[in-house]
Amino acid sequence: MRRLKGPPVLSPEVRHGDCRGLSAPGSNDTLRVVPQGKRMLRTSEGSPGFRPTVGAVSPSAEERSGMEDARRNYQRLVRVRWVAIVLLATVAVAARGFGLLASPWPALFVCGVIGLYNLAMAASKALRHEARLVIGASLALDVLALTAFLHFTGDIENPVLLAYTLPAIAGSALLSRRVGLALAALAPVCLLLLLLATHLDASPIPLSHVHLGPAHPSAICRYGSASPGLRGWGYETARLIALGLLTFGLSWGFGVIPEHAREARKWADQQNTRLLMLLEILPEGVALLDRDGTVVCANRSACRLIPGLIKSPSVTGLAHDFGVPARLASFNGASVEFETLYSDRRLGHALVDAGEGRKVVWVFRDLTEHHRLLAQAMHTSKMIDLGLLAAGIAHEIGNPLSSLSGIVDVLRLRNPPPEVGERLDAMETHLKRIGSIVGDIASFARPSSEQRGSSDVGLLVDQAHRIFALHEKSQGFAVEIERPDAPAAAKVVEDQIIQVLLNLLLNASDASKVPSTIRVSYGSTPAGVRISVTDRGRGMDDETIRRLFIPFFTTKEPGRGVGLGLFVSESIVRAHGGRIEVQSSPGQGSTFTIHLPAPLSS
Repeated sequence: MRRLKGPPVLSPEVRHGDCRGLSAPGSNDTLRVVPQGKRMLRTSEGSPGFRPTVGAVSPSAEERSGMEDARRNYQRLVRVRWVAIVLLATVAVAARGFGLLASPWPALFVCGVIGLYNLAMAASKALRHEARLVIGASLALDVLALTAFLHFTGDIENPVLLAYTLPAIAGSALLSRRVGLALAALAPVCLLLLLLATHLDASPIPLSHVHLGPAHPSAICRYGSASPGLRGWGYETARLIALGLLTFGLSWGFGVIPEHAREARKWADQQNTRLLMLLEILPEGVALLDRDGTVVCANRSACRLIPGLIKSPSVTGLAHDFGVPARLASFNGASVEFETLYSDRRLGHALVDAGEGRKVVWVFRDLTEHHRLLAQAMHTSKMIDLGLLAAGIAHEIGNPLSSLSGIVDVLRLRNPPPEVGERLDAMETHLKRIGSIVGDIASFARPSSEQRGSSDVGLLVDQAHRIFALHEKSQGFAVEIERPDAPAAAKVVEDQIIQVLLNLLLNASDASKVPSTIRVSYGSTPAGVRISVTDRGRGMDDETIRRLFIPFFTTKEPGRGVGLGLFVSESIVRAHGGRIEVQSSPGQGSTFTIHLPAPLSS
């Protein structure tokens, strides 16, 4: 994934930028950042072409940020120490040049020792893994090395004595105020040892000691033996107290500002992590784009909804008919919303100016389910309207039928001749048939109660067959029903399953040429019941079968279907806890099999 400079940025797959990995809590996705020149490639386990990585949110992100800061401070300290070594060596050589030191070599030797452990810090990768510990230890060594340098260059008479404050300041600024105070406490202790070494010059075990002054023997003396008013323990104590107050004050002061800055950054990182966590768990895809279409960063949902983002660093590399590149090219800063098709899904998009010059925020979501529910609601509304219309037609037809039946009964009471009686019998048969048809239509059109009950599957098949026989599409088709030896029952909403069967019969007639036969079979299975509808039509290939239950997908000629029948049928069967299976080959016909659960009692 890509990311911007700064604290963590988003998701497992895209590329570029300079961001840290992030995973939502409980996620198995593992993230990392892999350098690629000046860009970074963020990868996710399981993504083709990507290296597996590990990442986590909350504490690990903060720890990782702290470790990176410590390593940067480590490198800065090494560079600054090289400068300090050069300055100390220059001071020693200059003091010898002005005749203040008899020999600069002891001081230069101390500079060499400092250079050795600084070189070890610069060259060792192992020490960088413990950056904070090594920084603290090296600063303590700096205090000791400075004490040795002062010992050979005039101790408390040397203005370089003020350099004791530098390790304390560095400790407060780079590590913590507590470390700075500890180094500030070490400085007076080392100065006290330096003073003891000065007073032990004439001890039975003399320590070689040098005072600043003209380089001749009379200048090498004890404090008390020259200028008594300015030398002695009072002078030394005053310098010791002054140094202590100065180092403690500077370490405290320089520690407050970085400490507040660290707390502010920690708070900002926490807020940023929370924001990124929210973005990462959103079901909507969120991506930041350059105006040329380059993906700067994207969350996990973006890579899930559009897998092409994993392989392409730019939206221009996506499908030509995707539509987003063209919209981005014409984007003028005003928010714009639109929908496109990607693979077999419908996506809704929004482009918003990010307020960063040429950056654009791209938000998109999967609207396939939304459109499916909308289509189902529209179809349900149509069915309700059709039901009301059918009920009205049935009522209007029922009244004349009742009158005709009454007339037939009156004519029978008059003892008509045999030939008239036969005609009355035929008329009565046709009237009963019309009445049965009207009853089936009224029953089918009646709004469903959504109450499921145990129903005989054979009766459902028969009722769907009778309604199909009334449709103009049934002309030229014979329906063969294969009945099992034992009755089969299912727990269903009857009119909904009749609607599904009727739709399958109508689709079978659309897919077949006249004349033809449609075979319907049903029976019990170990898991429930099955109902199969088989036609001898043109069949379907695998790609058509895969898209068969998508809303508005149809293989029929324009005007003969809108692609909602199978979609609604599959939704009804799935709502009953069942499924629809399709078996088909081009030119070999198709078989649709409905699997429904049996009643608990069975």
